[in-house]
Amino acid sequence: VGNTNTGTNSVGHAAPEHWWSFIAPVVGSYTFNSCGSSYDTYVHVYNRMPNGSVGQLLQTCDDCGPCGLRTVLTVGLQPGTYYIVMDGFSRGAGNYRLAITCP
Repeated sequence: VGNTNTGTNSVGHAAPEHWWSFIAPVVGSYTFNSCGSSYDTYVHVYNRMPNGSVGQLLQTCDDCGPCGLRTVLTVGLQPGTYYIVMDGFSRGAGNYRLAITCP
C-alpha cells in the first residue's frame, strides 16, 4: 500500500512512480496485482544488476488482468533480485495496493 503522488518520474509515462526491490526465491510465475488502486496503474519489472543499478526491462503491463484499468501482471522469474515499479498511465497517480503472489 502506498501513494505515488510523492514519487518521481524516471521510467514509463509522465506519472510519478514508486520503486520496490523484490527477491524471487525460486523459479516460477509471480503475479503483481494492483486491483484496489485508486488510479489507472502501470507495472514494470526490471532486472537488478549486481551493483544495484537498474537492468533490462523484463515485463511491463497496462490494463492487463481482470481489474479493468488496474494491472495484474504475471511474469516468469529466476531466483534473484528485481525492481518492481508502480507507475500510472499518462499522469495518473494516487493510492495504490500491490499484492504479490509467489509460486
